[in-house]
Amino acid sequence: MKYYLDVGMTSLFLLCLGTGIAKFAPVTRFLGLKSSVITPMTLVHDWSGIAFGLCAVLHLALNWKWMVAMTRKMGTPHAEKPVKKPEVPTTGVMNHE
Repeated sequence: MKYYLDVGMTSLFLLCLGTGIAKFAPVTRFLGLKSSVITPMTLVHDWSGIAFGLCAVLHLALNWKWMVAMTRKMGTPHAEKPVKKPEVPTTGVMNHE
Protein backbone atom coordinates (compact mmCIF):
# COMPACT_ATOMS: atom_id res chain seq x y z
CA MET A 1 0.00 0.00 0.00
CA LYS A 2 2.71 2.49 1.01
CA TYR A 3 4.74 1.71 -2.12
CA TYR A 4 1.79 2.46 -4.42
CA LEU A 5 1.00 5.60 -2.47
CA ASP A 6 4.60 6.79 -2.90
CA VAL A 7 4.54 6.02 -6.63
CA GLY A 8 1.25 7.90 -6.95
CA MET A 9 2.56 10.87 -4.98
CA THR A 10 5.67 11.03 -7.13
CA SER A 11 3.60 10.91 -10.33
CA LEU A 12 1.22 13.58 -9.10
CA PHE A 13 4.09 15.78 -7.98
CA LEU A 14 5.80 15.53 -11.38
CA LEU A 15 2.51 16.23 -13.18
CA CYS A 16 1.80 19.26 -10.98
CA LEU A 17 5.40 20.49 -11.35
CA GLY A 18 5.40 20.04 -15.14
CA THR A 19 2.10 21.83 -15.66
CA GLY A 20 3.15 24.55 -13.23
CA ILE A 21 6.35 25.19 -15.17
CA ALA A 22 4.47 25.12 -18.49
CA LYS A 23 1.92 27.63 -17.11
CA PHE A 24 4.66 29.99 -15.91
CA ALA A 25 4.24 33.21 -17.93
CA PRO A 26 7.76 33.40 -19.44
CA VAL A 27 7.58 29.71 -20.43
CA THR A 28 4.09 30.16 -21.88
CA ARG A 29 5.31 33.09 -23.99
CA PHE A 30 8.44 31.19 -25.06
CA LEU A 31 6.42 28.12 -26.08
CA GLY A 32 3.72 30.25 -27.68
CA LEU A 33 0.92 28.50 -25.78
CA LYS A 34 -2.59 29.86 -26.24
CA SER A 35 -5.43 29.96 -23.72
CA SER A 36 -7.04 26.95 -25.43
CA VAL A 37 -4.08 24.91 -24.15
CA ILE A 38 -3.53 26.74 -20.86
CA THR A 39 -7.12 26.32 -19.58
CA PRO A 40 -7.13 22.49 -19.61
CA MET A 41 -3.55 22.54 -18.33
CA THR A 42 -4.73 24.68 -15.41
CA LEU A 43 -7.39 22.09 -14.55
CA VAL A 44 -4.83 19.28 -14.65
CA HIS A 45 -2.46 21.37 -12.53
CA ASP A 46 -5.11 22.23 -9.94
CA TRP A 47 -6.53 18.72 -9.60
CA SER A 48 -3.13 17.03 -9.51
CA GLY A 49 -2.13 19.46 -6.73
CA ILE A 50 -5.27 18.63 -4.74
CA ALA A 51 -4.77 14.89 -5.24
CA PHE A 52 -1.10 15.23 -4.24
CA GLY A 53 -2.12 17.06 -1.07
CA LEU A 54 -4.64 14.36 -0.14
CA CYS A 55 -2.05 11.65 -0.77
CA ALA A 56 0.43 13.54 1.42
CA VAL A 57 -2.10 13.61 4.28
CA LEU A 58 -2.71 9.87 3.85
CA HIS A 59 1.06 9.27 3.74
CA LEU A 60 1.49 11.16 7.02
CA ALA A 61 -1.36 9.22 8.63
CA LEU A 62 0.10 5.86 7.59
CA ASN A 63 3.56 6.78 8.89
CA TRP A 64 2.50 8.72 11.99
CA LYS A 65 3.78 6.21 14.58
CA TRP A 66 7.17 6.01 12.92
CA MET A 67 7.47 9.81 12.69
CA VAL A 68 6.58 10.23 16.38
CA ALA A 69 9.06 7.53 17.39
CA MET A 70 11.86 9.09 15.31
CA THR A 71 11.07 12.58 16.60
CA ARG A 72 11.25 11.34 20.17
CA LYS A 73 14.46 9.48 19.44
CA MET A 74 16.05 12.55 17.89
CA GLY A 75 14.91 14.80 20.73
CA THR A 76 16.27 12.57 23.48
CA PRO A 77 19.98 12.99 24.17
CA HIS A 78 21.79 9.71 23.95
CA ALA A 79 23.48 8.84 27.21
CA GLU A 80 27.02 7.61 26.87
CA LYS A 81 27.41 4.00 27.75
CA PRO A 82 29.85 3.49 30.61
CA VAL A 83 33.09 1.82 29.67
CA LYS A 84 33.50 -1.51 31.45
CA LYS A 85 36.80 -1.89 33.23
CA PRO A 86 38.43 -5.30 32.97
CA GLU A 87 37.81 -7.41 36.03
CA VAL A 88 40.86 -8.08 38.18
CA PRO A 89 40.68 -11.35 40.10
CA THR A 90 40.93 -10.80 43.85
CA THR A 91 41.34 -14.41 44.89
CA GLY A 92 43.33 -17.31 43.58
CA VAL A 93 46.26 -15.17 42.49
CA MET A 94 49.10 -17.40 41.48
CA ASN A 95 52.59 -16.53 42.65
CA HIS A 96 55.24 -17.48 40.14
CA GLU A 97 58.55 -17.81 41.94
